[in-house]
Amino acid sequence: MARTSTGLGIGITVAVLGVLCLGLFIMFAVFYGKWNTLNNEKRNATQLMNQYIKDTERNRDDIRKLGEAAKSAGGKSLVGYLTESQQAIMQRVTGVPGDTLTQLEQKAAALQAGSSPILNVATDQASKIVQLTDDLKKADAERVKALGDKKAEVDRVATIEKSHAETVAALNDQINQYKDEITRYREGTDTARKEMDARVQNLQNQINQIQEESAKQLARTQEENLVLQAQVSQLRGERSKEIFSGRPEFTLTDGEVVGLSAADSTVAISRGRRDKVTVGMSFSVYSDAAAIRPDDATGAYPRGKAGLEVIRVDDDTSTARIVWSARGNPVVKGDVIANPVYDPRKVYKMVVYGNFDVNNDGVATPEEGDSIRAMIEAWGGQVLDADKGLSGDTDFLVLGEKPVLPPPPSSGSDFAVVQNYIRLDQVAKKYDELYEKARGTSLPILNENRLYTLLGRDKPMRR
Repeated sequence: MARTSTGLGIGITVAVLGVLCLGLFIMFAVFYGKWNTLNNEKRNATQLMNQYIKDTERNRDDIRKLGEAAKSAGGKSLVGYLTESQQAIMQRVTGVPGDTLTQLEQKAAALQAGSSPILNVATDQASKIVQLTDDLKKADAERVKALGDKKAEVDRVATIEKSHAETVAALNDQINQYKDEITRYREGTDTARKEMDARVQNLQNQINQIQEESAKQLARTQEENLVLQAQVSQLRGERSKEIFSGRPEFTLTDGEVVGLSAADSTVAISRGRRDKVTVGMSFSVYSDAAAIRPDDATGAYPRGKAGLEVIRVDDDTSTARIVWSARGNPVVKGDVIANPVYDPRKVYKMVVYGNFDVNNDGVATPEEGDSIRAMIEAWGGQVLDADKGLSGDTDFLVLGEKPVLPPPPSSGSDFAVVQNYIRLDQVAKKYDELYEKARGTSLPILNENRLYTLLGRDKPMRR
């Protein structure tokens, strides 16, 4: 019996465990089905929510602030709050709550706002409207002022026209008076004209008589003049053989070319140590003495066919190199040479005065005249004192440039300025005095260029 009871208990236990296992399986099956259904619903809910807000967007600060604003607005949902906010914005901006962002952009494009905020565009437009309103007010004020000025000008013109009319009336009265006076003067002038015509006729008769007498006197004078001219011609013919006329100084030559050396471009001249020729002396070469005569109109001396510089001196001859020569007109044997400073039989006396530009720097100074004086003295000439004027034995006057006289100093100028002006004025007057006296006495005048031309030299080049 005992063994039977034990086996029954075990069987009951096994049976209960089997029932429990079956119950648990059934419960598992039921709960698994519900779990699977809830999981699908959750998945669908998550997908639906992601359409409105994603998980990555929930933690953004700006979205969190929008959620708080939605709760503060009566516990509204975020989507509902955003929808109502967009409608309110569109109502304020476009006036249509249902407009979308695309429609807003299209309307903003019509305003030519571009990418600028619409509020800024509206602010700019409002500022422009205010400015245009102010400009309109100013323009209207200017218009009112212009109308006032126009009325004043019209009144002024009317006043001027009235005054002009009164003036014209007064002038017409004066003209009428002048007409009456002119009529009276014309009557008196006609009478005076008749008297003047009679006087003129009388004077014309007297003039004709005087002209006849003068013509007769002129004829007698011409006859006497012809007789006197015949007598003078006869006397000149009788004395012409007794009168000696020497050549002027500028036609006197100083020697001639007696030899040529084409190999070294040198010539031999007929003057040497006994004729006071020195090394460095220069001569100008001419075909004959007549070619040295200056131009009667300009007074300029013709340039020679060549220039010579003495490089060796013998007793009776000298050797000179050809410094320059004219193309197509070579130096030949028998050509004459001339130097206005040199003469083997005479010491030329010259007066040098004025400003000279010996170094060719473009500035003429009185001090550079010392170089001209030294050259004349080195070649046997004598320089006379210009302050003593032109004496009877002066052969040439060498004139530089006339000193430039500055404007007269004012009364308040320094003493040194006044003294310098007085000195320059005296120098200029002395220059004119020497020039006029030389012309009056037919004394040859050489300027710096003419002197170099006759010497057969060119001015030194500026360095």
